[in-house]
Amino acid sequence: MSSIAKGDGDLTQRIPITGEEEITRLSQSFNQFISQIHDIIRESVNATNEVASLGREIAAMGSETRKLNAEQMQESDHVATGATEMSQTIQEIADNADKAADAVKNAATDCLSRLLVSEYR
Repeated sequence: MSSIAKGDGDLTQRIPITGEEEITRLSQSFNQFISQIHDIIRESVNATNEVASLGREIAAMGSETRKLNAEQMQESDHVATGATEMSQTIQEIADNADKAADAVKNAATDCLSRLLVSEYR
């Protein structure tokens, strides 16, 4: 028992069960107690490893989510830029249509004026 207490906590060591009945029962109880502690620690290590593994998976998912989010934001910027350019083009077309309509109106007015002038002559 002294080597277990002073050593590196090796829970695989057990007290040899020999001797008087009272010491034998004490040794058996101690060995059972150490076995239970050993099992608890082994389960804790397994749970810790599983949590660490899940943490790595969550971190990887977070990284992938950030990457996809950045790509989506970039695509949204492209769409917004395209919409702005399209709006500017539509405005230019509307301005050109207004100018064309004014030119047609001026030409029609000019033709009508010339026609009236020539009829009064």
